[in-house]
Amino acid sequence: MLPHIGILVGDNIMIKKRNYVIASISALLFVVGYIIIKLFFSKVPTFSYTADWAVNHYFLFVWVPAILLAIFSLPYTSLALTIGCFVGIVLGDVIGQNIIDNKWHEINQLINNGIEVSAETLNRADYHNGVFIWLGTILICAVIGLLADILNKRRLRLNRN
Repeated sequence: MLPHIGILVGDNIMIKKRNYVIASISALLFVVGYIIIKLFFSKVPTFSYTADWAVNHYFLFVWVPAILLAIFSLPYTSLALTIGCFVGIVLGDVIGQNIIDNKWHEINQLINNGIEVSAETLNRADYHNGVFIWLGTILICAVIGLLADILNKRRLRLNRN
């Protein structure tokens, strides 16, 4: 396990190097993810909505705090934020499209049973929840990463004594 900042003065250089390596890995993942989504996922109908939205809005600049958290000695939070961004895109697209499909299935059943469906219901049926699922996944992963960083600091503090 890599040492954490503040343990020994002599280890600060190694810790800063580790922080910059994690920040570089996070930045590289965002660049590669951006390229992959822009080239491939935007053409796949299943991954069109959330992936396109995330790329067109530059991942809502989630990459900025991910890199800064790594530099300021919160490596688990940084990596969790990075991973959560891409897992959230996949979950948002898959679950969001599944919700739309289920709504249309229910509407078709109502129409087949002779029940009239309002224009508002038809309009809401196409609403894609992918972005909210993506943001929720990022938030959950960030909290998990922050807890891991807190527990790691506590463990290192206990081992030092």
